[in-house]
Amino acid sequence: MSAVTDPEDTVASWARNNHLVPLWIAAARDVPTAPLTDAVAHHWPSSVIRNAVENAAQVVAEGRTERRIVGLANPGVEGDGVVATTDTLFAAVQIVHPGERVPPHRHSMSSIRFGMEGDGVVALVNGTSVPLRPRDLLVQQAGDWHAHQNNGRGRGVWLDGLDLPLVSRLAAVWFELADGPIETSQEHPRPTLYRWEEMQAAIDRTVAIDGVRRVPYGDDGRVTGTLGCEIAAIDAGCSTPKWREASSSIVMVVEGNGTSEVEGATVTWGEGDVVAVPAWSWQQHHASSPALLFRLSDQPALVALEIYREEYAIE
Repeated sequence: MSAVTDPEDTVASWARNNHLVPLWIAAARDVPTAPLTDAVAHHWPSSVIRNAVENAAQVVAEGRTERRIVGLANPGVEGDGVVATTDTLFAAVQIVHPGERVPPHRHSMSSIRFGMEGDGVVALVNGTSVPLRPRDLLVQQAGDWHAHQNNGRGRGVWLDGLDLPLVSRLAAVWFELADGPIETSQEHPRPTLYRWEEMQAAIDRTVAIDGVRRVPYGDDGRVTGTLGCEIAAIDAGCSTPKWREASSSIVMVVEGNGTSEVEGATVTWGEGDVVAVPAWSWQQHHASSPALLFRLSDQPALVALEIYREEYAIE
């Protein structure tokens, strides 16, 4: 006796063979009840980052400044074709020796530069010269022409943050080198620079809630259409609330020591460490000494798409 074929299976098989999806099967099985992420919580100690910086400074030849960059690759998304620190964000540390200059270029990714080291770093954005000092934040919009040079006696080091993985998933990545010098013009806006002195003053003006001050850059932390930045200032012995949000974030320790709990894993951090927080991961940050955390997130992108949400734990 021949086996009886289920008509539903026959239709589903025919659909797959014709590159169609039988959603009456797939939807019931594949639609998640909560956001899913490939990225995992990960910690890059300052010692590891500094070692990579030292090695790059020694082995990458002069004149190859566009290659002297150490990217922070999340173990959960390695091998996906694009280096990513979270599913949607990419962070790296770049080193420029005295007298070196990164050629002018532009790309479809929005980016930030957070100064870490060096007193002579100058960014040239859309033809405007902008000195970048330690703890300053420089914002570069998608399509901005930019170059970097080091006019100081010591090397320049900064943290790069880009929405590269997000733009890559949108199939919208492009890169262009300039044919010559970039002149200042009305066509290109002046760059946005946040001096650390201004942020420190804003921190001092902010009233702490349970020993925590979350201070956004600008009015609401939105520095580009896709990137948001803030400083979390945490008094010694205090903790942030425990929360999770639809956006992912990259946290760099500017000052202090403490621990972070990310989705049940505990990380002990100090100055210069970087922690990746995947989207919709429970997180809480505790300071053992007065701490300053720089947070980069993709929250503005999710807000623009009207899919951002957050949730706080009830203790």
